[in-house]
Amino acid sequence: MKREISTRLLLSASLVAAAILACSAPQTATPSPAAATPEASPPTLEPPTPEPPTPTPVPPTSIPEPPTSTPESPPAAEPEATRIVFEPGRTSATVSGHVEQNGIARYVLRASADQPMAVDITSPNADVLLDIWGTDGIPLKRHVDDRAYWRGRLPSTQDYFIQAVSVGAAANYELHVTVFARIQFEPGGTSATVTGEIEQNGIRHYVVRALAGQTMDVRITSPNGDVLLTIWGEDGVPLKRYVDDRADWRGELYATQDYYVEAVAVGQATNYTLTVTIPPP
Repeated sequence: MKREISTRLLLSASLVAAAILACSAPQTATPSPAAATPEASPPTLEPPTPEPPTPTPVPPTSIPEPPTSTPESPPAAEPEATRIVFEPGRTSATVSGHVEQNGIARYVLRASADQPMAVDITSPNADVLLDIWGTDGIPLKRHVDDRAYWRGRLPSTQDYFIQAVSVGAAANYELHVTVFARIQFEPGGTSATVTGEIEQNGIRHYVVRALAGQTMDVRITSPNGDVLLTIWGEDGVPLKRYVDDRADWRGELYATQDYYVEAVAVGQATNYTLTVTIPPP
């Protein structure tokens, strides 16, 4: 009984002591949970009202119109060629004409292979020049070389075209064409004779082939002795001039080449006989 009472007294004292301790200890304020500040709700985004799409302009498909047939201008017509014909017995011809600014005038003549030809054109300002080519299309001279003359041996028997070309203003011109007649010896022969007629102050043109070291003898006769001789080599070296008043020449040839012989009338119209002799070397 006493033990039970002691136990109860001891339990009571423990409870009292615990109560005292609880009252004396600092109390930690337990914070009352603050009322939660409601977070601002994100604005509700209204979906954008779709604008009607702007149509991308598509270029219209071009429907080709039928072409208007514009006829092209036809190329400028080529000038017709005037044929140069030597008078009987003559070896040259002269023609006069007029050409417009930057214009052309065309001529044609027939000549044989291996014949030498000389062409000269004159104009007041020397601005009419020459183009020369054969029917085969091979050019012999172009006006861009700025020369108003040409000398050469023809490559074949055919027509040859000569074109007067203006490189300046409109102008008159005079075209002179010479084709040298070739003197040929008979097989085994050493001389040849040609005869002809010549007008007052006229010239006849011949050519003969000879070898270096050969001696050539040339004589011309006429009723009044007034047809004389001019002789020079293909290289341009003169052997004789008619102004020496002689109708003959003899000399040893210094090169193998063509030699040109001209019969020059220094009086009235007349006839003549030309003889060329070249013995073997």
